Amino acid sequence: ARWVARAITGDLMIPPLDKQREDITKWLARNATLTDAVALINCQTEYVMELAEETGYCHGNALDARDAWFGWVKSKVDVARYRDQSYRSVVTGHMSPVHPVPWMELLDDSLEAYVNPTEVK
Repeated sequence: ARWVARAITGDLMIPPLDKQREDITKWLARNATLTDAVALINCQTEYVMELAEETGYCHGNALDARDAWFGWVKSKVDVARYRDQSYRSVVTGHMSPVHPVPWMELLDDSLEAYVNPTEVK
């Protein structure tokens, strides 16, 4: 979103069409060589970091969430249970608390029910 916003405001110059095509071809070719989840995670992270650098985002390292993804791949947590786990914030380094109610059972999606989960509704 930051890349698009900076392009719209004129703070980032959109490359000429031939350079855009080169970049797309480069990433598609790289993507075609990826054979496992670790390689996919590394590639996606490098792409996000490149976008952060292009926009001058000085906290680019905070976008590097690959350790959380590697942990997920290693533990093979079911996608539906992903939100029931505790993860380290890439911004603060703190571990998140485990929510007391499994996400799939939390049918009330209000902020109040999430912050104060006294019972499953």
